[in-house]
Amino acid sequence: MKYKEINDLLPREIPSELKPILDFFSKTIDNAVNFGTNLIKWDIERKLVGDEHLAPIMFFRNILEITDGISILIKNSSIDTCHTLQRSLIENILALKYLLETEDTFKNRSLSYMVWLTHKDLKICEKFDETTQSGKQLKNELLKDELIGDNHSIKKTEQFDILKKNSIELLELPIYKSIDTEYVRTNGIKKNPNWYTLYDGPKNIEGLAKHLKMHATYEIYYRYLSGKVHATSVLKKKIVQDKDTNMASIIQIRDYDDVQLATHNALIFILMAIIEYKKRVPEKSTDFKNWYEEFRIPFKEIGNRNFLNVIK
Repeated sequence: MKYKEINDLLPREIPSELKPILDFFSKTIDNAVNFGTNLIKWDIERKLVGDEHLAPIMFFRNILEITDGISILIKNSSIDTCHTLQRSLIENILALKYLLETEDTFKNRSLSYMVWLTHKDLKICEKFDETTQSGKQLKNELLKDELIGDNHSIKKTEQFDILKKNSIELLELPIYKSIDTEYVRTNGIKKNPNWYTLYDGPKNIEGLAKHLKMHATYEIYYRYLSGKVHATSVLKKKIVQDKDTNMASIIQIRDYDDVQLATHNALIFILMAIIEYKKRVPEKSTDFKNWYEEFRIPFKEIGNRNFLNVIK
């Protein structure tokens, strides 16, 4: 038997006066993402040789994908869900900024990310091999898990064997040898280090923000969004008191009150990433200037004008 949604709790139909506003917000974000895709295209067309050029492309691609997801959510008035993505967006921007901080450190940091990622793959392979200590531990944990229990078992497949073989071979390549040695050293000091912790780098995301002189961004945006993401904030702005009845009411799902703030934040973050990534293609500075001349008009309008005062 199918049930219809409770409209007071989940109004799926967007009010006619709100729809053009959401469309405008979404299209403005799409505009920035579209320009970002061209930056990647131009970067790839340079045909630079070396594994170190993979990491910045991967991070920036991820930034574009996250921002595209935020655009889709905003267009459909699913605003609260944006907070999780925006928190991840900040993490990716900090990582990209750290990668591209100086030409002298770029190669080592980029390869550090690749080595760190490879070690994560190896750990996954170990967990899904019941002959290893990690595999035995995971097997015991699965048996005690109320959700999974007997419905899942550890199976070492050919796919994991191939992944393990490829990972080991990668770490043995001359370009990665010294980086892997540094990973092992750092892991001896701090178990399961972040990739940016190698070569005595920042220990955590807050330390990374401080290193990049973006601690204010961390405090104002990241901490705020972290509160939105974690289960500890499930009551915040979700329950309000009705002035007439003095009764508590649950705020509807897809509430649009924060849509303009969420949009403006997303635009700030994606613009920050674009400015950072365009270092990769300095010959396209004129393209950026021409694009930004048009983009800044809706960007500033969304930052300064109250669009929601027309909503009843």
